Amino acid sequence: MKLSVLVFSILLPLACTPDKSTPDNCGNGVLDNGEDCEDTNLNGSSCMSRGFYGGNLGCTESCKFDESACEIFGYCGDGLIQGDYEECEGSDLNSTTCLSLGYPSGNISCDENCRFDVSGCEGSENCGDGSIQWEYEDCEGLDLNGATCETVGFHGDGLGCTDSCRFDISSCISNGRCGDNIIQDIWEDCDSALLGDASCTSLGYYDGILSCASDCSFNTTNCESFGICGDGTKQSAYEDCDGTDIGVSTCESMGYYPGLPTCMENCTFNEASCGRCGDNLVQTAYEDCDGTAQGTGTCRDFGYFGGTPSGCDTECHALGCSELQQISAGQYHTCAVDQSGKVFCWGRNNAGQLGNNSTTDSNVPVHVSGVDSASMVAAGNEHTCALRTDGTVWCWGNGADGRLGTGNNNNSLVPLPAVISNVRYISAGETHSCAVKNDNTVFCWGDNANGKLGDNSNTDRSTPAQAVNLVGINKVACGQNHTCAITVGGALWCWGTNASGQYGNDSTVGAFYPTLVTQITGLSDIASGSNHVCAIASDATAWCWGEGSSGQIGDGYTLTRDTPHQVKNLTGLASITAGANHSCAVETGGMTWCWGNGANGRLGNSGTSDSDEPVASVGMTSTVSITGGTTHTCIVNTDGFAWCWGYNIFGQLGDNSNTQRTVPAMTASPQ
Repeated sequence: MKLSVLVFSILLPLACTPDKSTPDNCGNGVLDNGEDCEDTNLNGSSCMSRGFYGGNLGCTESCKFDESACEIFGYCGDGLIQGDYEECEGSDLNSTTCLSLGYPSGNISCDENCRFDVSGCEGSENCGDGSIQWEYEDCEGLDLNGATCETVGFHGDGLGCTDSCRFDISSCISNGRCGDNIIQDIWEDCDSALLGDASCTSLGYYDGILSCASDCSFNTTNCESFGICGDGTKQSAYEDCDGTDIGVSTCESMGYYPGLPTCMENCTFNEASCGRCGDNLVQTAYEDCDGTAQGTGTCRDFGYFGGTPSGCDTECHALGCSELQQISAGQYHTCAVDQSGKVFCWGRNNAGQLGNNSTTDSNVPVHVSGVDSASMVAAGNEHTCALRTDGTVWCWGNGADGRLGTGNNNNSLVPLPAVISNVRYISAGETHSCAVKNDNTVFCWGDNANGKLGDNSNTDRSTPAQAVNLVGINKVACGQNHTCAITVGGALWCWGTNASGQYGNDSTVGAFYPTLVTQITGLSDIASGSNHVCAIASDATAWCWGEGSSGQIGDGYTLTRDTPHQVKNLTGLASITAGANHSCAVETGGMTWCWGNGANGRLGNSGTSDSDEPVASVGMTSTVSITGGTTHTCIVNTDGFAWCWGYNIFGQLGDNSNTQRTVPAMTASPQ
């Protein structure tokens, strides 16, 4: 059946009432007698209640209805056919005939409701027979043929059937329709230019111009160009993230531990997916503990040299745990200092050189009792000395020849104070010790064979004696029977035996007092082996001289040198050390190199052969402190652990074994 849009008639009179004089009370906010309205109070009236088909009824300053916005939509009787609501208007039938409506013949007219009067059409008498004549009837009684208000262009319910079997849309009209310039909130977002209070931003978009689509839904096309949280694209000006789009952000770039953050529904990062110190959750990959949350494990589990966890600091590190910072190797024992000033020793203990009040060897580190706040330790053959931060020196072990500096030649199983103060640097030789004081003078004590104490004698000293005519010293290095020192300006002085050219002054003549060596200058570090010396020059290259039969000079030969020779292939060095017959150096970046006697694996290159030029110690790429013992080598790395290699018969490698190592082995946790 051909459907026609029918119109109902509003019965209220539409004649405009002339504006009378303004009531006296108009504008007082109260709807008084004689007033149609008062400001926004329309007394329940609307354009539609006053017979119009749509629009927004207003109120004039004289408290009369303003119907100008209603008139745009029209009303039945205004002489114009409003196609959405009317079929005809007066004598204007809009060219419609009985025939065009599907009737066989007859005459059609327009009733007072602006609806077609089809009573004059042939067949109209069939209306009411209970059967829809599809050719010319819309409906029949309650049978609407499935039509609703919405199918005829209105909102909601209420479609009926007239006595002429045509749709009755009067109730539908009261529901409104899209395009009537009124927002029916139940069915519409907007209507024409009316958006209510909505905007792109109120809908969640970040910017843009909102408009109304032809179906009275929001047209967000322009809004969408600015983005909205949830569109899967990160708008950097407004969002941290959006869905899986997190941009280039990482947990680490946000001040957290490494990882990738997740995005919450409000397009901000979920910080809980990252983690950082202070969130009271232990991120085991990065923290030992966090606030009151203590991680499970030992100090070694947490990546420390030793100790016992006893709380948590503000950086989420376990309190009570220690990292080593400096290390020194003797003949068959090794000692190290941690960042809290504790001293640990391991290896041979026949003379009490481990300082733990016993003479029992230990193949794991033991804590040295009775000395704390240490800043440096130095290990000789069978004795050890530690420098405390208060400038005092404490020594223990073999006291023969006065090498403990206590005023006698007695052994001691625990640290005793040497008779010296205001010290800032120490070194231990095989049987003697030396210290640099704060005034840059040098004092030595112990065995004085060949004049290695530098006091212009060969008399042993049980208390420190000043090396004569020596000032401005930076570091001192004790060998077997010689001693060398460098000044703050990098000049070299040596004393004691010079039989193997230990002075490097193109001579083998020794002296009981310091001798200035002019063959090399600008030195920043120095180390003495049994009968050779190595140093770092101002250009960060290594130079060695003295006994070279095992290749410990590092110049590609096994010759003894009485003048400094440059070590092959090494540059960018930060520190250097010398064992009895081998040498090692560390690059600024931590790479470790050794050369010389390779017996027992003391070069750390997985072999036992000598090398007359540097070879890399396996895996040692982050060294911060290095030391050469008689037949072994040890380092401390940036993680604060000790690694050792070489001879291990007395446990001097500290790896809880007595097996020699040709590659570095990590020292065990201390007892």
